[in-house]
Formats: sequence, structure tokens, C-alpha cells
Amino acid sequence: CFTSHLCRISPALLRQASYGTIKIGTYNSLKRLFVTHPEDETMIINVFCGVVSGVLSSSLANPTDVLKIRMQAQGSLLQGSMMSNFMNIYQTEGTRGLWRGVIPTAQRAAIVVGVELPVYDITKKHLLKSGAMGDTILTHF
Repeated sequence: CFTSHLCRISPALLRQASYGTIKIGTYNSLKRLFVTHPEDETMIINVFCGVVSGVLSSSLANPTDVLKIRMQAQGSLLQGSMMSNFMNIYQTEGTRGLWRGVIPTAQRAAIVVGVELPVYDITKKHLLKSGAMGDTILTHF
């Protein structure tokens, strides 16, 4: 790696990019299965969609989480690229190694996402209804 800091941040960025993309995409897709108009959403539907998307996204992205943890823990002792380290985990531990810790990770994500995304949605909904803010990038931020 270019620097030891880059070695530590690259796997974290890979993990967050894959997990975050799957999480938000799944959440919005699931919501569209249950309601056709955003004003028809309920907190129960949003929490359910959040829990399911948290479990799915963390489960699918678990290999990137394992890679991130291993590379960060070993720091400068670790040699090679992310891909070579990923392959090393697979070759030495198999598929089980890539999904090590998936159950507690998925349980945590179910709780976090089951709260995080519905709270975001309801807060945005109230801001828009109040007229205090329009549907702009600032409101989404």
C-alpha cells in the first residue's frame, strides 16, 4: 500500500460502499413493494423494510467486513493488496472464513438500520409537510 493509512482506509471504504449501497437500495425497493405513494408509508412498514435491508446488506457485505477487520488489525504487518488478502482468507479458511461473524453482524444491522432509515424518512417527511424546508439537498442532508 502507498501508506499505512491508505492500507487501513481502503478496506473500510470498500465495506461501506458495498454495505451502504445494498442497504439503501434494498430499503427503497422493499418500501415500493408495500406502498405506491410515499405519503402512504407507515412507521411499521418502514421499520420492517429497515430490518430486512439491514440483515440482507450486512450479510451480503460480510466478506468486505472480514477483510476490513483483518487488514486493520494487522496493519503494517500485512503485505499485499486488498484482493490478495481477500484471496488469502478464502484459500486458507474457505467460504466460512468470509462469512465469519455474519450472525451478530446481521443482528446489529437489523437494529441499526431498522431505526436509522425510518427515522430519516419520518424526519424528512415532517420537514417537508411543515413547509420549513423544500425537497432539496439540504433537507436530505
